[in-house]
Amino acid sequence: MKRTARRQLPAIGHLLALESAARLGSITLASQELALTQSAVSKQISELEDYVGVRLAERSPSGFAATPAGRAYLAKVAPLLGQLEQATIELMTARQAQGTLHLSVPPSLAQLWLLPRLAEFQRLHPAITVDITTSGGFPADMDDPALDGAIVFSRAIDSAYVGDLVLRPAYLPVCAPSLAPPKLPAPPEWFAQAPLVHLSGSTQAWPSFLAQLKVQRPNVMEGPRYSLLTLSLQAALAGLGCALLPDYVTHGDIAEGRLVRLSEAAYQPAESYWFICRPDRADAPAVAAFRAWVRQAGVR
Repeated sequence: MKRTARRQLPAIGHLLALESAARLGSITLASQELALTQSAVSKQISELEDYVGVRLAERSPSGFAATPAGRAYLAKVAPLLGQLEQATIELMTARQAQGTLHLSVPPSLAQLWLLPRLAEFQRLHPAITVDITTSGGFPADMDDPALDGAIVFSRAIDSAYVGDLVLRPAYLPVCAPSLAPPKLPAPPEWFAQAPLVHLSGSTQAWPSFLAQLKVQRPNVMEGPRYSLLTLSLQAALAGLGCALLPDYVTHGDIAEGRLVRLSEAAYQPAESYWFICRPDRADAPAVAAFRAWVRQAGVR
């Protein structure tokens, strides 16, 4: 087996033979999976062992098993084989020219803001497929090589990433019509006794909002707390209390009469929504197209 010039890399076929036989525990099953003869699979594994100078497998009448060194080697190599296969499939299906865009987006923003607007992006860029995962309250793993970018709710962007401002939301007070005062907008003193619902990640929202109105309320933190904007929205629709929510969350329900806006005064959080990506991905065709579009979508 020849060594690749200037690189200490074995042949991919030899790696596949070892991975298949170790995973299946059998040379016979590996030969069936790889469409090779048993002797060919055994030869490839032996040549790989000769190349690296380490015994990677143990053969016995009861089956095939990787040695400790072989298991350690496969733990690093097997994921790389999967990534290589995925990259090859994408290239063969001609998607790489425009691309599949893999994004991580906060669940409420994905459901209530991004997805309703995504048809416009698909109309402008029909060759780009957008895959979305939600982080579920945890930061996106920007070291994941399969992730092209993420929308995050943050005060500032880490200098390690390229960032574009998407949306600077203003949180406005809303409630179900059954809870609203007879006349709108609600007078400041009405908020002193109104039932409130809170967003877990924005504990300063109601105190800051009431301070703007010069309303003193000793029990301002009383009331249920919800971890997602969508949960706070449902609580407001159910009449459980007044909520501070961005306009993109509530505008449909306000238009249909399921919610009423209590005041034009707003709470402006220090955080904004940003699109971030690694510098090496910033100019990739699919990422660049999404960055340009999402900057414009955020201001509309």
